[in-house]
Amino acid sequence: MAYLDGFVSSLFRHDADGQRVFVLFGRTVYLVSDRDAVRIERRVKAYYAIMLSSVVVVQVHYGWRWNLIAVPVWIAAYYALVALSVRSLPRANGRATDLPRVSPRDLAMQRARATGQPTLWMLLVIGLLMTAASIVAAMHRPFLWLGAVFFGLCTLVSIWQLRKL
Repeated sequence: MAYLDGFVSSLFRHDADGQRVFVLFGRTVYLVSDRDAVRIERRVKAYYAIMLSSVVVVQVHYGWRWNLIAVPVWIAAYYALVALSVRSLPRANGRATDLPRVSPRDLAMQRARATGQPTLWMLLVIGLLMTAASIVAAMHRPFLWLGAVFFGLCTLVSIWQLRKL
């Protein structure tokens, strides 16, 4: 799934020697083979698919208050999954601060390339539709303006990523 490819595209970095590494919690650096990278990406993609689906289901059936509880639990579960996924990997000699710097802009463009133009166009169209629907809904219930702001920002991110590709 191209959408999830964008999420996992920035999991790994490269050290000064060109080896693929994974930085756990901003400190410990692990060397990652191609096989391990595929395994970790597959686990993280499956986690994201389950997590995103469950957040939507909780929101629809139980409301936003329950998501205030569920989201921190999902974040903790993500960190546990990642820690368990890399525990068998060999540690690199260097530290995270020794790795070449990557700007937030470069990371965003890496995610946009991994997501791909067709998916970004689809997200743009969906964002525009959801923004318009939220504006219409907010005209009848003023507290729904937050949805229009959220989907408007999502739409702007899609536009920004498409322009940079």
